[in-house]
Amino acid sequence: MPEEPNSSTPTVSGVAMTGLDLALSRLQCDPDEVFRSCGIEPDSIGKHDRKISLSCYLRFYETIQRDYNLSAFGAQFGAITRPKNAGLLGYLALNAPDLEHAINDFIRFLPLLLQGFHVDLIKLPAEQWQLSFSLMNKQSIAAPQVNEQGLAWVSNIIRAALRQRRWQPDQLHLEHGRPSHRALLERIFGPNIHYGQPANALIIKDSDLRRQNDHADSLLYRTLRYQAELNLAQSSHHAPWLEFVEFTLQQLILANTPTLAALASKLELQPRKLQARLKHRGTNFSQLLSQLRFRLGSRLLSQRQGSISEIALSLGYSEAAAFTHAFKHQAGETPREYRARTQEPDNHDLYR
Repeated sequence: MPEEPNSSTPTVSGVAMTGLDLALSRLQCDPDEVFRSCGIEPDSIGKHDRKISLSCYLRFYETIQRDYNLSAFGAQFGAITRPKNAGLLGYLALNAPDLEHAINDFIRFLPLLLQGFHVDLIKLPAEQWQLSFSLMNKQSIAAPQVNEQGLAWVSNIIRAALRQRRWQPDQLHLEHGRPSHRALLERIFGPNIHYGQPANALIIKDSDLRRQNDHADSLLYRTLRYQAELNLAQSSHHAPWLEFVEFTLQQLILANTPTLAALASKLELQPRKLQARLKHRGTNFSQLLSQLRFRLGSRLLSQRQGSISEIALSLGYSEAAAFTHAFKHQAGETPREYRARTQEPDNHDLYR
């Protein structure tokens, strides 16, 4: 029986699933039967006024992966998803004055289509920007698929905004290990793909972000954005606050700007107010930063991503010794000992 979403659970708009029925029909299966088995009413697909729970959406991808052995389905579907399939968000991107506005609008209004995801845009040192897109529920076996699907979908939106059908990011970063469909990912995103990274992200040139859209309709853009703001104001769901803070701080760690002031700015709060809210939830900024560095460091060590010195620098430590001291304080063992004990096998099919 289809699950009825309520205001406290993340949801997915039927518009975000536009075309899934056609993609399923190519698998020689009954799309309606697959949807219903995942708690999704088939007539919700493509409807802007219909929503399903995020849990049902993830169950769908889990079913495709388990029953049809298709770990590449998410990337395949994302690659053929047109920007206009995103409804209001797609038309906003097509009429934004430049790519920076298009991406910032996408980040702001994504909850109208997809909830339970973290999306952020961070400036990197080498005239580049990191556009991250991640499912917050990292425990779901569907996470690699839906993250690949989302990044492929965002790439198509960027191509449309830039009017460049063959545009590819400078790099693609993925949290999961190397899958069997690497060739497909390289066709979509280009050859510079890095696996086992701390975040799922597109690395974009600054010059691309600043490029003007000569085909934009400024009046239509203002009208669409006004409507999007109205729709967002009426949306009742918000991600758990502390979970959102952790995701935001994680992105700042990766950008080497994990300061209280930077986090407060991202959250549109005064630093003192942010500290008070964290204290009310039984934590503080230093404790949160330490915990997140430990989590990221643990993941990088187990996935053999770089030397211990490189990992230390990527997490914002001044030297490897400082990282070793902090890590041993939390884990009871050094990074070298932890890596030897938990190191993952070099398997090209880490998820199937």
